Amino acid sequence: MAVHQACEQVVRAAPGLDEATVTLLDDGARPFTAASTSDLVAELDGLQYRGGAGPCLDAATTRKLVRATIDEAQHRWPAFGAASRTAGVVSFLSAPLTVDSQHSGAINGCSQRGHGFLELDASLLALYTRAVETALRSHSKYLEATELAGQLLVAQSQRENVKPRKLAERFVTDVVTRSAEHEQRV
Repeated sequence: MAVHQACEQVVRAAPGLDEATVTLLDDGARPFTAASTSDLVAELDGLQYRGGAGPCLDAATTRKLVRATIDEAQHRWPAFGAASRTAGVVSFLSAPLTVDSQHSGAINGCSQRGHGFLELDASLLALYTRAVETALRSHSKYLEATELAGQLLVAQSQRENVKPRKLAERFVTDVVTRSAEHEQRV
């Protein structure tokens, strides 16, 4: 499941949500919005990042669900709360997202209705959070494997004194041959 698709699906699935974003934090790096359902909520995320405070950052750093009304938001995160009220966003729900020991974040939902969020909304957001975590972990493992494969290709090409392209061609030919042989046996 792509991260942007998860944002769209969680908004459709949770009746209280109007918009959603995914915030990611790399170890030691600035947070960023990986996906959003609108420019408005992406801008509100950016305000949180610049000010260092807001529901998505709290969820990402404390690893706990954050639920807040506009009055609570203005008390806890004054700049964010004021900007949100001006934008007409008045209810917030953020679920922590853990990819691995170096990458975390949050899925953030918000609403223009002042109802706060029900337990059902929180449960649905938690469900989608798990799906996004799985997708991000898979992507992270893919990137690690790709990097390792490149390193191994370079190391073997240096040992055999063969250009990496030639070695890669030989590898692909070998894989295709083995695959064809396997298909014939099955």
